Amino acid sequence: MLEDFIESNSLNARLFHFRKSNESSASCKLFIPRNGFPVLVVKLAKDKINAEKLQKAIAGIYQEATEENCLSITGCSLEYLPPISIYGMVLLLDKKAAQHDLLLFATAEEQTLEISPKEILELNEESKIADIT
Repeated sequence: MLEDFIESNSLNARLFHFRKSNESSASCKLFIPRNGFPVLVVKLAKDKINAEKLQKAIAGIYQEATEENCLSITGCSLEYLPPISIYGMVLLLDKKAAQHDLLLFATAEEQTLEISPKEILELNEESKIADIT
């Protein structure tokens, strides 16, 4: 699925068929609103989301998605949620993650996506950089 998405969008992103991690390792968290669109937060794996900062970045009441929510909305598990190829949601890229040239995401047990923050932002219509960690 991701390989096809990368190819059809002519991305510079790459998939590695092994787990790779370093200081650029990142993760995604999905938040479900009472009203409105889901929000996908992209941050460095080592950083924690600051609830106060997140509330400032998104208006409304949100709760972190459960595994069931995540699968029904994205088709992906919480553990392997990618920052691309998911439509119909707002994407917030943490400003610390945005400073990296490339980010690494575990997208399967033995698979890593390497992609630039720039490509992540370009591929998501409703996206912005925010201070959330």
